[in-house]
Amino acid sequence: PELKELAQKVIATQEMEIQLMTNYLRDWYGMTPPAGDMMSPEMMREMDMPMMHGTMPSMEAMMRQMESLRTKTGADFDIAYMSALAEHHAMASMMASSALVGAYHGDLYKLAARIVKDQGEEIVQLQEWLEQWYGIDRPLRSQ
Repeated sequence: PELKELAQKVIATQEMEIQLMTNYLRDWYGMTPPAGDMMSPEMMREMDMPMMHGTMPSMEAMMRQMESLRTKTGADFDIAYMSALAEHHAMASMMASSALVGAYHGDLYKLAARIVKDQGEEIVQLQEWLEQWYGIDRPLRSQ
């Protein structure tokens, strides 16, 4: 039940964050975010995203990891899901950290700070559950 509660919280929080950032783009820059869920490789290069330097998994690896969840059940699912979510949160925290350095708007800075704090706490929680429930000392890395 704890993992389901966290998953529901993550969904609600990220929907709110996406809506806020969509509003920021529209209100501040008259832009609509690109269709789809992922940034293009060009956008990531422009932002100097960590996954472009081999420090984080590629988007393709993350998509394969998410797809593989469909075939898992029980403990295998829990371990894969918690690992994937921890990795996703780590990427989001790294992206948000760049806004802490370069954000022009105070609202964006505050959102980025909250993302880094909240998702960092959730990563710690996921690590604790992986260890307590499955004896795994850190999230498994996607390949």
